[in-house]
Amino acid sequence: MTIKKINSPKIKNLGVYTQAIQVTGGPLIFLSGCVSVDGEGNLVGKGDPAAQMR
Repeated sequence: MTIKKINSPKIKNLGVYTQAIQVTGGPLIFLSGCVSVDGEGNLVGKGDPAAQMR
């Protein structure tokens, strides 16, 4: 089993934090529970989980 860390190139300064992990051997992706913000730190899709996920 291998682990692939996935981070958006649009978000900077993550440090050791990873936005998502994909595990080989199955169609699994584990997402982190971060707040949905844009590049300037503004909240995106308030009250709309689908918009926040996109």
